[in-house]
Amino acid sequence: RKVAKVTSPALQASGSTAVVVRVHGGTSEAMLRRHVGWAVQLAKLSSLEYSAAARQLWVLVDETYGSAGAVERRLQRIAEELSTVPAGCLEVVCYTEADMLERFPYLREIRESLPDTQDVRDCFRLPGPKSFAWCCHVETILPDTQDV
Repeated sequence: RKVAKVTSPALQASGSTAVVVRVHGGTSEAMLRRHVGWAVQLAKLSSLEYSAAARQLWVLVDETYGSAGAVERRLQRIAEELSTVPAGCLEVVCYTEADMLERFPYLREIRESLPDTQDVRDCFRLPGPKSFAWCCHVETILPDTQDV
């Protein structure tokens, strides 16, 4: 299991950007190909003269309901097939709900405080089972701290 640490020297440099997406074992081949394509596009942006900042795509793989490494292997296979994915521009971090609750124990309290209603139960079951990670889903674009 990979621990999510910013180890890439490029990302540690000022002005770096990481795009983060979350997937699960049931993610389609087309969606995974799209994500690998994004990694290639981000790498191309990093190589342009006007862009000194490094860019990297991080794929967070929720393995709570199975797939133990399968999605990571699929992503690696797609990257090899495309053979245009520069080294270091695609990071894959696999985790389970148990990993998340161990790393961030206060989330257990939040999980336990959810109301026991049909609407809430449906959020975890429909259209298929979901881990607590999907309740922490936030769509955001964070500005560069130099722009704030």
